[in-house]
Amino acid sequence: MAPFVRADPTKSQEPLVIGIGFGQPSHLICPTAGQRGFVGFVGQVEMVENGRKGPTLHMHIIRHATLDDAKSLALLAEQTFRDTFGPVNTAENMALFCQSTYGESLQTAEISTPNMVTLLVDHQTELIGYAQLHWGEPPACVTAKRPGEIQRFYILSGWHGQGIAQRLMNACIAEMQQKATDVVWLGVWESNPKAIAFYQKCGFVAVGEQIFPLGNDLQRDIVMARQVAAAAARS
Repeated sequence: MAPFVRADPTKSQEPLVIGIGFGQPSHLICPTAGQRGFVGFVGQVEMVENGRKGPTLHMHIIRHATLDDAKSLALLAEQTFRDTFGPVNTAENMALFCQSTYGESLQTAEISTPNMVTLLVDHQTELIGYAQLHWGEPPACVTAKRPGEIQRFYILSGWHGQGIAQRLMNACIAEMQQKATDVVWLGVWESNPKAIAFYQKCGFVAVGEQIFPLGNDLQRDIVMARQVAAAAARS
């Protein structure tokens, strides 16, 4: 679970910044998407120029997870889940779900799974959000030739309202396009109106429902889906 979605390699390499220009805003010269796990930058970067102190550097990077991220991802995933759903569910059911869903070995297996992609949002050395994408059999209410699922989608609460969720969603859709996905779907708790509104803003519509087992509590999730436009051909 997350503020938004409920569902449910090799050596680590930092995204490469070749150079940072100056100005208002500064320009980033960076690798193309896909190189060394790089997906994109979130936000703008402004620096000190000509000895004058400028705004603080705020750079968020969206990148692919590697095996070295498994421990940090597990901690982030459980924290965001508990922060979002702990206050409205029993401690017993929360514990049962977290014990079976989060942990370094579990997230290692997910990062290693060929039909999954995990995207991380970095702020300097801190993970502040993530999304996990999965390609597999969808529920019967989703009609698609090549469906893809946004299985989890979480941003730390302290970073809400800064446009990071929208940019992470854009990165998710770009990943879907790269894999020729025609429909992307997700499950969201019926009692999470903020999340439902966000997904509607992103073009998702309700197409059905499914059961989400939170420990011993069988909860109702709304299944939402949207079309994925084909990626533009490179010239």
